[in-house]
Amino acid sequence: MGIPVRHAYIRVFQPRQRVVLTYDGATESVSDMEGVISDDHLKSLDKELAPYPFEGLELWKALTEHIDQQTLDTVVPHHRMNGMTSVIGEEAEKGETDLKLDVHRDGDGMRFAQFRLKRSWRDGAVGEEVTRYSKDKSWLFGRVVESDMDNGGFVPLGISKGLMVDPRKLLAQLQLAFVLLVHLSSYGALTVYKRLLPLFTRSSSLLVAPNDYLPSSVDVPRLYAEFVSTLAAQLRALPNGVFETELPEFDLFFLDEIESLRQNLASAPWRKQVEQPWRELRKVGQTWNWRLEDIGPEVISTEEDEEDEEGEYAPVVVDM
Repeated sequence: MGIPVRHAYIRVFQPRQRVVLTYDGATESVSDMEGVISDDHLKSLDKELAPYPFEGLELWKALTEHIDQQTLDTVVPHHRMNGMTSVIGEEAEKGETDLKLDVHRDGDGMRFAQFRLKRSWRDGAVGEEVTRYSKDKSWLFGRVVESDMDNGGFVPLGISKGLMVDPRKLLAQLQLAFVLLVHLSSYGALTVYKRLLPLFTRSSSLLVAPNDYLPSSVDVPRLYAEFVSTLAAQLRALPNGVFETELPEFDLFFLDEIESLRQNLASAPWRKQVEQPWRELRKVGQTWNWRLEDIGPEVISTEEDEEDEEGEYAPVVVDM
């Protein structure tokens, strides 16, 4: 007995745009109906339609608000894929998985940004720099966002030369990977999501000195406020029992990344700008029985410690 494969037709619709799709059961394919769609024709279709579940509309907006037509044209050029569609150029990092996907023709694969998360330092780096950026993904974050050439394993994020670099295109790819993972059971999207999320959660230096890694035109506090809101929406959208069935132990991955993000945000001079979305993230975490800590500066010393140093525990000089 074969395992059913989910198919998807992916498209961004404009306000008041009318599109009618036809489905061919023999080939399991979807195509647009050609010609102008009149009001009379729409009325004739009413009896074939199901009501749209508007109760999930706000959550869907939060999950997809950064995904635009350019994102889809970049990642899924043909707008058609299924759960087995691979990611072009995707290489499983050593020790991450032994599972190999079927190799698709270039035109059939997903074109997410390509980079090696475990090699997150510049060419020629040695010693302390390698040690630092193996944990801190700031250099890699900036490199992935700014890259507009297929060079050294990177692919474009749809950023044209001469235009302002917009890291929200990276956030859009994170949102698209999650949607394909949850709604299409896409293994390729899962591997992409596991690479994209740590770029945001583990770029500690970027939060303290953003201009060292991104152009000054990039509003990093706003970017991270939107990222935390996206992460909260994604956790809210996960189905009950998903960590025991479809994504075993993925909750541990989320908890590790969220804690890394919390610690890094605590050092950011603009952390107050993400406090509101962080409270929402903590609230959503409670639905999974997670106890997420609040953002706050690391405490180096307390008033009690200072009083002790001045009292009976104050240091003294002893003649030896």
